[in-house]
Amino acid sequence: MASEIRGLLEQVRNIQLLETQKKEIQRKQGVDASRVKKIFENQERLRENIRSMEKVSGTSRLLERYMNDMDKEESDLIETRKRIEEAEESIAGKDKESENLVLQVTMKAKQIKKNCC
Repeated sequence: MASEIRGLLEQVRNIQLLETQKKEIQRKQGVDASRVKKIFENQERLRENIRSMEKVSGTSRLLERYMNDMDKEESDLIETRKRIEEAEESIAGKDKESENLVLQVTMKAKQIKKNCC
C-alpha cells in the first residue's frame, strides 16, 4: 500500500510539473504576442514614412532601408506566429496529458480508499 501511495504522489508531482511547464509556455506565448503587436506598430510607422517619401526626390537609399526593415520584420512576424502556433499545440498536449494523469490519480485514490477501508 505504501508503494501505491508513493506512486500516487509521484503522479501528483507530474501533474504539478505539467502545470508549471504550461504556465511557462503561456508566458512565452504572451511575449510572442506582444512582439507581433510591436511589429505591426513598427510596420505601420514604416509605411507612413514610405508614403511621405513618395513625394520627395533623392530618398532612394532611405526608401531601400525602410523596405529592408519591412522585409526583416515580415520574416520575424512569420517566425513569431509559428512559435505562437507551436505553443498552442504544446499547451493542448500538456492539458491532455494533465487530464489523463488527473483521471489516473482519481481512480487510483478511489482504489486505495476502497482497499484500505
